Amino acid sequence: MSKLTSLTFYIMFVLALFISAVVCIFNFLYPQKYGDYITNCAQKYDLEPSLVASVINVESGYDKNAKSSAGAIGLMQIMPTTATYLMGEEILEEELFNAEFNIEIGCLYLSKMLDEFNNLETALAGYNAGPNNVKNWLNDANYSKDGQTLLSTPFPETNRYIEKVKNNIKIYGFLMN
Repeated sequence: MSKLTSLTFYIMFVLALFISAVVCIFNFLYPQKYGDYITNCAQKYDLEPSLVASVINVESGYDKNAKSSAGAIGLMQIMPTTATYLMGEEILEEELFNAEFNIEIGCLYLSKMLDEFNNLETALAGYNAGPNNVKNWLNDANYSKDGQTLLSTPFPETNRYIEKVKNNIKIYGFLMN
């Protein structure tokens, strides 16, 4: 084998390793589990699948067994009280660990937040910090100039959450299309 052929082979091998590593890291950071169910639920509630996938990624990192210190459960981190309110019947904690059921309720809740607030950032704030907090912030000139759109929130965690979801939407939009 000539030196040029050996060098070309070596470069191609290193490039293939690099691409494989990037793909592995990308798949780790942006999982694509439950794709069909996300797409179906998103369609049912008039949501973009990339939004739903982004919320799941930011909320739980696609861990269907996730439970926050506040008591939010599952992929979309739904509070049992929120699930009970949305479904009109008592929902037990155990039910929220079911991935498909959790996505269904999460999509319903996200849809309600978008309907109520008519703005992605404000709806995401409602999803993360609760609609009552958002209503209070919308009436505070420090957080909203028009009473309809939040400029920011007093919760740094919620501000970071909104930005993370919005950034993830771009990536999942690319991955899912």
